[in-house]
Parts: sequence; structure tokens; C-alpha cells
Amino acid sequence: MKLISEKVSYNIDKSELTIVILGRVERWKETLLLAWLFAWSLCGAVFFYALIYESSKEMKLTLFIMLMFWVYFEIKIGRTFLFRKFGSELIKITEEKISVKQGIKGYGKADEYFIENISGLGKIERSEKSFFGFIEKSFWFLGYETIGFEHKNKMIKFAMQLTQQETTKVLNLIQQKLKNK
Repeated sequence: MKLISEKVSYNIDKSELTIVILGRVERWKETLLLAWLFAWSLCGAVFFYALIYESSKEMKLTLFIMLMFWVYFEIKIGRTFLFRKFGSELIKITEEKISVKQGIKGYGKADEYFIENISGLGKIERSEKSFFGFIEKSFWFLGYETIGFEHKNKMIKFAMQLTQQETTKVLNLIQQKLKNK
């Protein structure tokens, strides 16, 4: 494996290009995510406790609805923490297809796209002044994909939270592999 950065590595052999993008962040950010997950879980326990011991039907309904939102965000925060601790993106390019997998400790589903159906491979451009772009770029958010292509009229995005330099190098590797097929 050759390194592009501390976060991105690749390997080229005769028939395949493999790129690995680690989801890791600095230790203090990981600790902050863990604290957030713990505090969120504690809030959920309080809501659940209140749901069990509340006698008013209106209050039970309100707490139940709050718990549904809580569960959704608990899953999102938990998945983000696990991805930042143990996750990676694996991109494999062979003669026929591109495979993209976001996995945690090797678990995850790889999505495969036939090269003949791919068009418009390139960087995903975002406004630096966009509020949602700022949020997506944050370490507590899984997203901010930097490379994408169109496959059967569907936009496919990958290579999460790379710097401009890393994005350029990864994109050049992919384009070089696709030209040599």
C-alpha cells in the first residue's frame, strides 16, 4: 500500500486499483463524539423512564414521539462514532466495475457500478460559504463526499471528507485506471 496522506492509501496491481480512506479523526474529536453519545443515551434513558411512570395519556404520547426522534438520532450518532473509530471507505476499480464500500470493521455492503454505465466522474463542487456545506464538513457528520459520478441517471458520491489535495490525487488515480482499461 502506498500513502497519499495519513488517511488515504492505495494499491495498484495488474487488474485492480484499491483505495482505502480511513474514517478516523483526532483523539479529542473521538472523545467528544463519545461524550455526546453518552449524554444522548442518558437523555433517552430519562425519557424512557418518564414514559413508563407517566400516567397522563397526552404526556405518554408526547414522550413516545420524542423517543422516536431520540432513537433516530441515537442511531445516527452511534454510527458516526463507530465509523470515526473503526470505519473506512474501500474503493475497488477493476476492468469492468467500480465497487464502493463504507464499512465498520470490515462489515458493510459494497455497491458495484459497471464502468460502461458511468459518466461525469469528477469532483463534487460546493460553495465554501454554504451553511449545509459547513455542517456536512464537520467531523460529527457522515457525509461531505468529494468525488462523484452518474450511473444510470443516479448520482453516486463517495470519498468522504477529503481535503482538496487528497481529492485531486484520488481522482487522478481513478481516472488513470479508467483510461488504462
